[in-house]
Amino acid sequence: MKKMFYTASASLLLSVVFYSCQTATPVVTEKGKSFIDTSTMDLSVKPGDNFFEYVNGGWEKRTTIAPTESSAGAGLEMYNRTKEHLHEILDSAAKGSFTNGSIGQKVGDFYASGMDSVTIDKLGYDPLKPTLQKIDSIKDAKAVMQFVAQQTVEGNNLLIATGIGPDAKNSAINIAGFGQSGLGLPDRDYYFKTDPATLGVVKAYQTYVQKIFTLTGDDSVAASKKMMAVYNLEKQMAGSHRTNVELRDPQKNYNKIIMKTFHLL
Repeated sequence: MKKMFYTASASLLLSVVFYSCQTATPVVTEKGKSFIDTSTMDLSVKPGDNFFEYVNGGWEKRTTIAPTESSAGAGLEMYNRTKEHLHEILDSAAKGSFTNGSIGQKVGDFYASGMDSVTIDKLGYDPLKPTLQKIDSIKDAKAVMQFVAQQTVEGNNLLIATGIGPDAKNSAINIAGFGQSGLGLPDRDYYFKTDPATLGVVKAYQTYVQKIFTLTGDDSVAASKKMMAVYNLEKQMAGSHRTNVELRDPQKNYNKIIMKTFHLL
């Protein structure tokens, strides 16, 4: 019965779309607002020949990708508009006068501190020194995991990515999820591909890591050695990661474990 209902619904929807497209007139709702914009279509193309061009041809012909963007579309426009609105809210909070301890005061001060590049430059890497000291004190695998757990609590996913979302086999409940993480490059393949484009990205990443070490006091030789140590460790870790193709297998990704107690630290 459900299958028949879905089939009938799909047929009705396609009929409405094709009818409205053939007449080049937007379908109008009871409120008088159109929800099919035929100006984005190319009605000179037969849908049976190239359905994508038929639906999107008009939009493609008149749309250009801004030099500051890698794509174009309604989704990107909404994203950028939302960022502008958030910027306005944060800017007004930073400049406003709020009661001490209020949400407005906290948000405004937090934003202002992040935008204070002069103070940030003066501080250098001093704010990171306590964390670097913790790293220097690590002596064994147990200490590594304790550090990783603490960083997770602070919102920094290192070796393991964590999150909460619907159970893949029971969407009625949310569960904690863990996944592979810890790489500086976007995914494992960057560490193993040898095409020019990938090698260019790897080289730029290595230059960046080396620069970070020089900013924390190392000379160029020491920074280069440390950079290679970091990169080789990440490459070793990448070898244990699943590829993007392997991650498409929902069954292999689902490894649910029932625990009576759970302690992050």
